Amino acid sequence: MAAHRRSPPRLGEVVRTLVTALTQPPPHPPVPTDPGLREELRITLASRKELGPDYDHELVDHFLRQMNQAIERRVEELWRERERRRRRAALGKGLTLTFVLLAAIPLTAAAGLTAGTQGIAVVWIGLVVVLLISGLLWRA
Repeated sequence: MAAHRRSPPRLGEVVRTLVTALTQPPPHPPVPTDPGLREELRITLASRKELGPDYDHELVDHFLRQMNQAIERRVEELWRERERRRRRAALGKGLTLTFVLLAAIPLTAAAGLTAGTQGIAVVWIGLVVVLLISGLLWRA
């Protein structure tokens, strides 16, 4: 029986695969199991063995309360992390804009004195490029 040969992928397929891989958000890593919750489940299961099925309802309610508390702690932790990143990004954007505006005055003066209008144009094009690049970097 002859071996089946695959044809090389077409350029369009390669580009589509790359674009899809680059534009999809990365999959979230699995949430680490809360050791306290794991221990609570172990205790609940051991208690069920001792107490029997008559207390299932109470044991389940207790475990669900513990699980809800663990979820609330995790959500709060993720929210604080998100806010910290947002504040850091806002600070970085503001610092970049401040730097560009502070640099614009002396650079414009120096370029105007030494190279005239063409020098001023080059300086401002450079400043705009710096702002555009920083904006793209902060967006990513």
